[in-house]
Amino acid sequence: MFETKETKNSLEDNTEEFVVSLKNLSKLKAILKFRLGSRSSKSSLIFLILITLIVSVWFRTLPARLPIAEEWAQNTVYNYFRNQIATQISQQYLNLPEINKQHIVNDEFQKFLDSNKDFINQQIKGLSQQYKEKLQDETGQTYLLAIDPYFYLRHAKHYLEKGISGTELIGGKYPVPEAAKIMYPNLDFSKPIDWDGQRMAPVGAPSKMTFHAYFIAYLHKIWGFFSKDQTLMRTSFYVPVILMSLATIPAFLIGRRFAGPIGGLVAAILVATNPFIMTRTAGGFSDTDSYNVLFPLLITWLFLEAFEKKKLKHKSIFASLSGFFVGVYSFAWGGWWYIFDFILAMMILYMAYLVIIKREFFTQKTKRTAILFIIFFAFSFIFTTLFTKSPYALMHALKAPIGFTKIKAVAETTIWPNIQTTVAELNPASLNTIMSSVGGKFVFLLGCIGVILSAFKKDEEGKLDIKLAILLIVWFAGTIYACTKGVRFILLFAPAFSVAFGVFAGNVYEYGSRWFKKGLHLSPALSKILILILIALILFKPVKAGYDTAYREVPSMNDAWYETLKKIDREAEPDAIVNSWWDFGHWFITIGNRRVTFDGAGQDRHMAYWIGRVLYTDDPDLAIGILRMVDCGNNNAFWVLNEKLNDTPKSIEILNKIVKMDRDKAKKELLKYLKSEEDAEEVLKWTHCKAPPNYFITSDDMIGKSGVWAHFGSWNFKRAAMYYYTHKLDKEEGIKLLKTKFNLTEDEAERIFYEIKTEDPNKWISGWPSYIGNSYASCKIENNITVKCANGLEVNLKTYNAFVLDRTGKPVHPAKLAYVDKKTKKFKVKTFKNNTIEGIAAALIPKGNNTYESIFMSPELVGSMFTRLFFFKAIGLEDKFTLWHEARQLTGGMIYVWKVKWD
Repeated sequence: MFETKETKNSLEDNTEEFVVSLKNLSKLKAILKFRLGSRSSKSSLIFLILITLIVSVWFRTLPARLPIAEEWAQNTVYNYFRNQIATQISQQYLNLPEINKQHIVNDEFQKFLDSNKDFINQQIKGLSQQYKEKLQDETGQTYLLAIDPYFYLRHAKHYLEKGISGTELIGGKYPVPEAAKIMYPNLDFSKPIDWDGQRMAPVGAPSKMTFHAYFIAYLHKIWGFFSKDQTLMRTSFYVPVILMSLATIPAFLIGRRFAGPIGGLVAAILVATNPFIMTRTAGGFSDTDSYNVLFPLLITWLFLEAFEKKKLKHKSIFASLSGFFVGVYSFAWGGWWYIFDFILAMMILYMAYLVIIKREFFTQKTKRTAILFIIFFAFSFIFTTLFTKSPYALMHALKAPIGFTKIKAVAETTIWPNIQTTVAELNPASLNTIMSSVGGKFVFLLGCIGVILSAFKKDEEGKLDIKLAILLIVWFAGTIYACTKGVRFILLFAPAFSVAFGVFAGNVYEYGSRWFKKGLHLSPALSKILILILIALILFKPVKAGYDTAYREVPSMNDAWYETLKKIDREAEPDAIVNSWWDFGHWFITIGNRRVTFDGAGQDRHMAYWIGRVLYTDDPDLAIGILRMVDCGNNNAFWVLNEKLNDTPKSIEILNKIVKMDRDKAKKELLKYLKSEEDAEEVLKWTHCKAPPNYFITSDDMIGKSGVWAHFGSWNFKRAAMYYYTHKLDKEEGIKLLKTKFNLTEDEAERIFYEIKTEDPNKWISGWPSYIGNSYASCKIENNITVKCANGLEVNLKTYNAFVLDRTGKPVHPAKLAYVDKKTKKFKVKTFKNNTIEGIAAALIPKGNNTYESIFMSPELVGSMFTRLFFFKAIGLEDKFTLWHEARQLTGGMIYVWKVKWD
């Protein structure tokens, strides 16, 4: 139906036209008949772009539909009926070997499935819906996938309601709390400051609207105009779906520019489906990561297009637009500078290539290239200055790579612990991890070939055009290095790789189809089809990995958490403070609507030590004392005390003493170190105030995070100070300083100095006590005396002697055992001194009705507050903690909310 004269002439002239013609499929023919040459029609390009948009949207909306719930439901239903059948078979054939029983069970189970299909499907469907509802709010909207999206959601909500991101304004004509002046001495309070009174409680923290919060707010306004029932959570959920769909367009245009439409299509498809990108940009992951794909690709495309335009006016427009979006990117994400630095490096290398290699000193190309770069640099400077409100933004971009290398440094700029060392996404990625993220070694190799092929592209004059090759090499090298500092930076590498692979695919399509035609004497259409099939086969693995990732994305929020926090919102006192480990702090504020001492935007400050210490300590008085101190003034007690002493380890030591004391005793202790009662009162204001109501949360996720909070909670400030002052000194100077500043003997100083120079500072300063395994082992009682647990622990309930088997099978004692005495009903810890297994302790946890569970752990955690609150439900701590609420999650893990009893 499209056989026009023009089309026939086009085929006869051997232009790059790809026509699919199948008998009785005229509609398919109408859809698929388009040009695939370098000068494809607009309708063809739109069609290809639509393909990438559809793929991106469909993949990223999978979490909204939660298809994984059907798999869970099927497994649950199948296992239930299989176990029923297995029980019957075991009873019927008592002496039959187990392997024979399994064959019978499998046969009977298959018969059961075949004869009860409708019933089984109905059970799966119903259970699947129940699972989905546990992961959705009351409107049926799937919860946001991660934690940080709730931070931006709340800012967007505040902006829509109040016109600011925080809860109030302070400074200028507005009153400024004294606590804020102490905690933020460098802030200029002469002007109004957007202030978030719910973060870093009870002080608050500066707040500002981000690009992402603006985007959510204005999208919600637009969407809400068409849908009255639109919720802000639903709007936020679909933001990454929209942004990543837009990101496929510049990826397509770059690939098309340098490798034709097929190159563009492949580049865009890989951007849309890359599994690592997917983990951070699927629907519901409403964070800034989508911008780290969209803006670098958009900036790169505009800059490269500026090169390709013939007229200086057009070059200037595209270069200035590229600079404009550098400015927008600087507003959207703090690490924006990397793409600017890559383009800067590319321009330096390209100019060197023109001048040194090509000997084009004052040619029109050299001059126009220089003009293009000046325009790009100038507009980048203008718009980064406007968006960041700092004229030093570009200077920061030049210096930032140096600071980036220190992101996980320990005790180099401060003796406080560095939270970044424990952020999972900042764990280094190996080259194998990087290659796996894009489809494996073979696909990675093909992408590298694409980089090489991009160097052989010729411009309109028939000369080599190596701009893209230089940029890709710089981009590859820079981001692969970044990945060695943190696995999250694979996100920055993936777009460049997608373009490089697109270049490879486009070249294979162009030259491979020609070879098939000439070498194998195949028709042009068949040659192209075979090459497309080959490319599709190569793409299958990475695209499938992207699908599997999206398919398995589920929110970390669930009904148990949501209802727990809604209860806090409804019933907790308005001035209450919620304390827990920092991960879910954004949830506590956004859903619980209460203040928190720290969260995911403030975990790098000092609460990691104090809250970690609460969880780690085995001293209930210390735990309560610290909670009172942080609820009185966050870290202000330390700031005030250390300003007078100028000795961080000593200040921390004193605070750990006085928070356990009553006010009078604490004052006497302080006067040993301070000059006056006035100075002491100034500290006591932040340690012994009338604290607001406190809700302390322990949850099962904190078991797996125990190594982190215990690491910070046991942080040795004296050792940190030793490292801080001596790690850059030579042996003679270092030993001398250790002796004079820390009162060490010659031998002690020499030993410590050697350890500082040879050991990992993070491990040397503080250990990583943790629970062994994230779940408990079930136990059974034999003869009402001996408890035997699935993990190998055996405990005599009369003597509370405990045994485990060592590697040789010999019974030995754990270092310690935590238990509840059956007679006294008190929590106790028994220490074994002889015949023990080093580094292993255990807890025997009563579960009611004479049943027990057990878990192994580092000995330091046996009597810790987390062990006693979470595993033993505050037995023996009733005078300090009251169980206010508990909830069981979909996974079975528990959430406990404790209300602190102040003295």
